[in-house]
Amino acid sequence: MNNNLKKDVSVNEQFVPDPDKVREIKEKIILIKVGGNALTDSRVKNNIVYQIAELYKFDVLPVLVHGGGIEIREILDKLGIVSEFIGGHRKTDDISIRYIEMALSGGVNKELVSLLNQKGIRAVGISGRDANMVIATKRKYTEKADQSEIKVDLGFVGDVEEVDASLIYSLLNSGYLPVVSPISSGRDGSCYNINADMFAAHLAGALSAEKFVAISNIDG
Repeated sequence: MNNNLKKDVSVNEQFVPDPDKVREIKEKIILIKVGGNALTDSRVKNNIVYQIAELYKFDVLPVLVHGGGIEIREILDKLGIVSEFIGGHRKTDDISIRYIEMALSGGVNKELVSLLNQKGIRAVGISGRDANMVIATKRKYTEKADQSEIKVDLGFVGDVEEVDASLIYSLLNSGYLPVVSPISSGRDGSCYNINADMFAAHLAGALSAEKFVAISNIDG
């Protein structure tokens, strides 16, 4: 599928899935993770949504997971919230996590749901918090200093501890296309932001997905 994702393709150009390839994945779960420029360039985003909708019409079962690092940065910048990065990880306090959840679960998620709905697909937006689908544990970054290791608290940044995929299965069995934000809850109910690539990989494993496709222009 990602061989057909070209930035310069017009959304009006008809995309017809290869019948042989579609036959191999018919009624199989395909987990697709989108992020980076795929979410900020409207033409690219519409192309991706269009192709996902076409695959869905061929009885493929896509599950869409999204990130939103650029959207997070934009909303925090507008609010004047300065992010601190430790080893490439955004340290997230109790104020920032509220706006991060707003950007991901309230902004990016609902826009993708709306775009899919416009294509005639019954998309449903959820996050890892819904039905305790993903239980998060606090991530701590290990920093080396003077031949010793120091655990640095990153705040409300999480790792995947446990996945219960039953909600996804229920949605797919009922004819819905799940669109999933990586925001998740800890066992104490606290909200955590999990790296979307890591989140998507864990969810793909829990679903025994036939294929896992990651779409982004961000290195790594």
